[in-house]
Amino acid sequence: MSKDFNTVVNHLQGNISDISSYLSNPEKFLSKYDLSAAERNALLSKDIDALTTLGVEDELVAGVMSSPWMHSQRCTIRP
Repeated sequence: MSKDFNTVVNHLQGNISDISSYLSNPEKFLSKYDLSAAERNALLSKDIDALTTLGVEDELVAGVMSSPWMHSQRCTIRP
């Protein structure tokens, strides 16, 4: 797992600004990071198995994949 991939995973756990940017334009958001093609594709396709294979812990995979989408469905505050 690259350093930037780890950063993205952590930020998608609860950084409101990054979640908003990711939801608005995932490709643009991810372009700021030095990710491998596999890392980028796993995040863009929301591929849970690929994220796990890339080294994201099982507990974090759910957060990475649910936090941005669950947050956007429940949030009444706009960054």
